[in-house]
Amino acid sequence: MKKVVFVLSVVFAVCLFFSAAAVKAEEPESVIKSPENTAEKAEVKEDGKGTEKITEKADLKEAEDGDEAGEEDDADEDAAILYLKAQSLLENEITQKAEDEFKAIIKNYSLTWWAELSYVRLAGIEMKSGRNASAIELLNDFSGKYPESSLKEKADYSLCIAYILNKDKDSAKKATEGFIKKYPDSKKIKEVKKLLKEL
Repeated sequence: MKKVVFVLSVVFAVCLFFSAAAVKAEEPESVIKSPENTAEKAEVKEDGKGTEKITEKADLKEAEDGDEAGEEDDADEDAAILYLKAQSLLENEITQKAEDEFKAIIKNYSLTWWAELSYVRLAGIEMKSGRNASAIELLNDFSGKYPESSLKEKADYSLCIAYILNKDKDSAKKATEGFIKKYPDSKKIKEVKKLLKEL
């Protein structure tokens, strides 16, 4: 368990560093002119929050399991290492290899928190690469597999963006209405509505 906590600390530090660098490097652009950039910015901003949730979840898991160590801890640790590797590849713009690592986590460690993160991250890569239909498929698959995930709001928001980018007005409208109803206090509602109007 100490190794998992160490890996989580490393992930947190790396995400904070790259989040700060990415946000600092971005130039202001119109949300309407570049919805792809909007989706990417949202992912960067959420990284720190997601990592905090990872740490919280790890702490809760440790409290529930006590000192028990087993296959789940090993799977968590292996998945954490792969996720860190994938993030590093992505930050160094080695996108294809990063995608392969995220897919490996989803396939081999589907019961871990890292698989949930990998789905959302992979969907973001797909949208950035213009493969919006693939992102939609990933996000719908995520919703089916992890209906209670704490990443659900982020995934649902990404799904709205993916439909908008895919120029699927009916599905985008339906997804946006569902998002507003499900998350009435979300800060992302204005953004989604604005993008939908421009579709």
